[in-house]
Amino acid sequence: MQIKICDIPREGLNVSYEQAPGGFSESPFIMEGPIRVELGLTKHNDQEVLIQGSISANFSCECSRCLGKFTEPIASHFVADYVPLSKMPKGQAHELLSGDLDLHFYHGDAIQVDELIRSYLYLSAPMRPLCTDGCLGLCFQCGANLNEETCPCPKTSSNRMEDRVQGF
Repeated sequence: MQIKICDIPREGLNVSYEQAPGGFSESPFIMEGPIRVELGLTKHNDQEVLIQGSISANFSCECSRCLGKFTEPIASHFVADYVPLSKMPKGQAHELLSGDLDLHFYHGDAIQVDELIRSYLYLSAPMRPLCTDGCLGLCFQCGANLNEETCPCPKTSSNRMEDRVQGF
């Protein structure tokens, strides 16, 4: 979505929309249903814009323990400052401060927010998705899903991941 700077009134602009997940087809995640986006845009001055937003979506995930499929709802809130590309510091390298991490640049007279939305979606995705906190995973010997069945393998202390990790 593109937002023209001149369309943002002095009192600010609120934008809400749903985007089909097809716009993120190169995503490593499979999204179920639309991506819901809410943006609050406020001008600092004629060129600098503050965006406060939230996104929510449902990811189709594979459990990292039992490999079962499940849906994980995600939500993220973010703040981003946009300034014209012409205000980007030139010349010598300088140390980034914590406030610089939310600073983004735009070119021309409009802000393209799709990349910002994509970034926060990816950052909100679980790194090690679990279908449940108590997921038992797979048997290390026969591969049975221990959430669904009891396997015939001998129960030794090395069968459980927690026991294997204890040695580290």
